[in-house]
Amino acid sequence: MVALMPLAHAHAFAVAMAVSAALALLFPDARGWAPAIGAAVVLALPQLLLIARGSSTGTGHFLGWQVGWDRGEQGLLRFWWLNLGLFLPLLLLALAWRWPRRLVDRPLPRFYLPFAACFLLPNVLRLSPWIWDNIKFMVWWHVVSACLIALLLARLWRLAGAARVVSVALFALLTLSGALDLWRVASRAIVLPIVLPDGEAFAGQIRATTPPGAVILHAPTYDSEVYLSGRRTVMGYPGHTWSQGLEVGTREEDVKRIYAGAPDARALLDRYGVDYVLVGPHERALEGFDEDALRGLPVVARQGRYALLRAH
Repeated sequence: MVALMPLAHAHAFAVAMAVSAALALLFPDARGWAPAIGAAVVLALPQLLLIARGSSTGTGHFLGWQVGWDRGEQGLLRFWWLNLGLFLPLLLLALAWRWPRRLVDRPLPRFYLPFAACFLLPNVLRLSPWIWDNIKFMVWWHVVSACLIALLLARLWRLAGAARVVSVALFALLTLSGALDLWRVASRAIVLPIVLPDGEAFAGQIRATTPPGAVILHAPTYDSEVYLSGRRTVMGYPGHTWSQGLEVGTREEDVKRIYAGAPDARALLDRYGVDYVLVGPHERALEGFDEDALRGLPVVARQGRYALLRAH
């Protein structure tokens, strides 16, 4: 499974390989670790080469010093208390527990070290252009740490009496906020549509009227209907391209120039190899949008607020 991660989730792949390498050093077993890590590298290498081939990723954007993750102006301890609550002190208690015997017995603390690093390193380093993405490393620490806290709650439960009440209370405090969030989604108290039904329907028309390799120009938003069509685009959402460290150059401004009918619009369409141009609510909302500038392009599909134009 690890070997299939690079294309699906590069951060998870990086964590899995780093943790595996650390565990291989902490628990030496050449016959066990070498084949597993070697197979993962061999299977992952073609994917990594595919990602790197022709990539505009600026690797220099990925590393930098930033203490305290995304705490802003808050103090470090206050920030983590507000975000973790009882989780962190209970984790420390689980690691330190000695009565009536050690809770986290050897070699479990040694096994835990690489996962602790998944929390400590993102607290001093920025590992992605967008500091929030450090959470993609810290989440693995959280998952493993939750298991240690579960051991603590189980130990308290087995002590019976007042300790059992404390165990139940702590379990409720640790899970209630997450349970409330899940309930709001499951009960549909919160509904956040990304693409509205008419946009989803038009995405089907795009699929039906364009070849699979077509390049479609659209407004650079996070919820474009083109994403549902499986077709290539000139530029995706700027927030995503930036957070992934992609160098997009002048693409965003060039897209706006085309929709504004700039004198070099035709040259820009040719430069980016655009086959089709989408005109919908997002495009009309672009600054300087000029629908008259696109009237010379033939319409290949139209539905409600949407039109798909042939670029050449």
